[in-house]
Amino acid sequence: MRGNLFRRVQVPLWLGTVVMVLALVLARNTKGRTLNVGSEKHSSSPKPSAEISAADALERSSESLRIQPTPSRCAQHPQKASTPISSRVESIFSWLADRQSKDGSWGDFKATVSSYEYTKQSATALALLTFLGTGEGDRSARLLNHKPLRQIIRQGLNWLEDNPASDPLSVALVATAFLQNYEMREGDGKRKEVAQGALDRLLSMQMEDGSWGHDSYVTSLAAEALLSAHSSELLKPGEHRDRASAFLREGLRKGDTMAGSGFVLLTGDRDDICLLSASNQIASSPPAWTMEDYSAWYVNSLTLFHARGKDSEVWKSWDEHFRAMTESMEPAMFTWLGEEGTTAGVVKNSLIALSLEVSYRYRVGSLAK
Repeated sequence: MRGNLFRRVQVPLWLGTVVMVLALVLARNTKGRTLNVGSEKHSSSPKPSAEISAADALERSSESLRIQPTPSRCAQHPQKASTPISSRVESIFSWLADRQSKDGSWGDFKATVSSYEYTKQSATALALLTFLGTGEGDRSARLLNHKPLRQIIRQGLNWLEDNPASDPLSVALVATAFLQNYEMREGDGKRKEVAQGALDRLLSMQMEDGSWGHDSYVTSLAAEALLSAHSSELLKPGEHRDRASAFLREGLRKGDTMAGSGFVLLTGDRDDICLLSASNQIASSPPAWTMEDYSAWYVNSLTLFHARGKDSEVWKSWDEHFRAMTESMEPAMFTWLGEEGTTAGVVKNSLIALSLEVSYRYRVGSLAK
């Protein structure tokens, strides 16, 4: 009786051992493979987070040392480009770096560009905004013409602190430079204090009609500063935005396309009939060297990007046309007819670079959100 029981139990134990061995072999061979279920693919073993981190680290270590924009959470400050920065922008970076004065500034005397008067302060702010388009503030470890980019930016910011701007256009650009740099250094008490001071100075200059300088272009530049301040939580939407957007809306109603970028940044109203009319008017007249209007090129680029969206055919056509136009420039044109290091030369180069940076410098967004 006992022997018969042993023989009956022995067979199942032997089979169980074989099954266990086969199961282990099968599990080993299928580990990490992809299982096809219908038309979808599912990983049978998720990739450990440690492996992902190692891969990311390896990818970052192999990236080119060329200046490229880096990602940001802010609506205002630079985003990662899907393609490398254009060769024209890189050339402008180099051009500007070579022409920074020892005291940290750019430019010389007042100069009129595209019917607007720019000062040494506005030229310096524009140059800094061009560099801030890399997505790095005054902590950048990158080298530009054998000079640390952080040193270039810090010297420029320090000069602006010591030499305050006084006219609305310059104050708007300077405020934007300080605010965008602070966006990349939130938590820095010193930079916050400086950025807040620049913002307060800008807000104090708003006119009764809601504008800065009774001008749509200058008010649109001020709108960029307000958006950056909002992104950094230094400003909440309110009276300043409402008054400025009302002024710009009236400008759009009268056919002033320079009001478009500021209006859409402040309100986010991409369906406004006057804004749509302005964007159509802008798109119908693509930029050309025969009509050098650097200020309009910049704000019009912002208008189309924010009003129509980065994936729209209208924006893509404008951006491609502008890039083709600037890439076709002869090297001799780069000196701007002898304007080596002058305020006019710095302003023109900076506005071209800023126009080219729009596609990765911004998210489609507004202060209203």
